[in-house]
Amino acid sequence: MNITSGTKEWANKNINWCKGCIHACRYCYAMKNALRFGRITDIEKWKDFELNLKLIKKRFLKTDKIYMMPSSHDIFPEILDESIQILKNVLEPGNKVLLVTKGNPNCIEEICNKLSSYRNLMEIRITITHNLDEYLKFWEPGAPNFYDRLLSLRIAKETGFKTSVSIEPLLTKQPEKIIEQINNFADSIWIGKLNHFNLGNSKDILEQHFFHDVRLIEKNLGKIIINVKRNCDFKGIYNNKIHWKDSMKPYLESIKNELNTKFCNSIFLSTIYEN
Repeated sequence: MNITSGTKEWANKNINWCKGCIHACRYCYAMKNALRFGRITDIEKWKDFELNLKLIKKRFLKTDKIYMMPSSHDIFPEILDESIQILKNVLEPGNKVLLVTKGNPNCIEEICNKLSSYRNLMEIRITITHNLDEYLKFWEPGAPNFYDRLLSLRIAKETGFKTSVSIEPLLTKQPEKIIEQINNFADSIWIGKLNHFNLGNSKDILEQHFFHDVRLIEKNLGKIIINVKRNCDFKGIYNNKIHWKDSMKPYLESIKNELNTKFCNSIFLSTIYEN
């Protein structure tokens, strides 16, 4: 089975204009690489971001590529004006953009207002990995809370942009609770597992708690998929909106017989929520 790597499932090319990010998400691959190769000495240094000012003046040619912007940092108030200018530079020739963000409502509102003439070229994808702020605060300490992400999604939808949600990494055992709340404002929903993160034995009690939850999720991914189908099938959401990232394909393959049945047997769900 061929597995597509990371963002290549969504776009042909990534554009980033910031080294570092105030969100400091625990699973961030860019932050981990910066630590690994000695570009930063600790997480606090990652929050001390640095802008690539060259991109503000760069002019882009029209291509048939889809640009994912950004992929290694987010858009936050401190870099909002520069971000809008860079987005405009890419969009102006007629390029397609997938804007991926955790969704600061003030930033999204400003982006939607100032780039409204490009709404046919840009899709806004909000990352929502859990519906409980306790979990978001642990995994994505500097990022917006759940309500702000929902509000950002709604702003983008109501201002006429194509919208979507990324539930990746999947940090909840019940993604259907997120789906229920975003359904009216998301044109598509992508779900993918946590990858390349060391869930080894931690001495920190808080980390033990949250890491244990992710182990349960990975152990029960097949059952979680079935539960999503079971909850979304009758609403017409499953086939019309739900997309599984390639990281989930082996689990889909392992339960394809159960997924093909009209009603998923509840026996497959019995152990998802065990502690």
